[in-house]
Amino acid sequence: MPVSINAWPTKKEAAAQLQVSEKTVERLAAAKQIERRERTRVGGSPIAVYNPQDIQRIVSERHGAGLPRDPDVVLSPKLSPIGDNLTPSNVPAKIPPGTAVTVSQGDFAKELGKAIAKALQREQRHLLTLKDAMQLGYSREFIQELVDAGTVRKFGGKRWKVSRFELEDAIRPKHA
Repeated sequence: MPVSINAWPTKKEAAAQLQVSEKTVERLAAAKQIERRERTRVGGSPIAVYNPQDIQRIVSERHGAGLPRDPDVVLSPKLSPIGDNLTPSNVPAKIPPGTAVTVSQGDFAKELGKAIAKALQREQRHLLTLKDAMQLGYSREFIQELVDAGTVRKFGGKRWKVSRFELEDAIRPKHA
């Protein structure tokens, strides 16, 4: 039996039930995941209310998966998305520009943690591959110029490495 609109929760109440922000409730309504209506108030302007059955469905879906999920975590195509229907084995190599990928907070946090750990490992290494040095913001041309000038030594053969400390010294301003 449908619940009377007078019993439908307000935006604030819906946000509390879903454990998300009020802005997220608005986005869910805009995406047609939650039905939104306006309830008239005596002597006041109408107030937005949300279908409790839709809210309950979303709560059940989230808790059924074992993790609270926030549909507002959106990755740009430059990041590696691991989302609702994407796993490391089926993530497309390239996501078309302008495509938003929605992921759970848990998946986002896990992937962000991996990226930070990898960056910290790279940051702490003394010898860097050319690729690692480029990921730290140095261009291939700049590194080659430093090697050619003798400012930075290269180590190894075909796949040579450079010293992170020498790179940092090369860009550090010299005080007279």
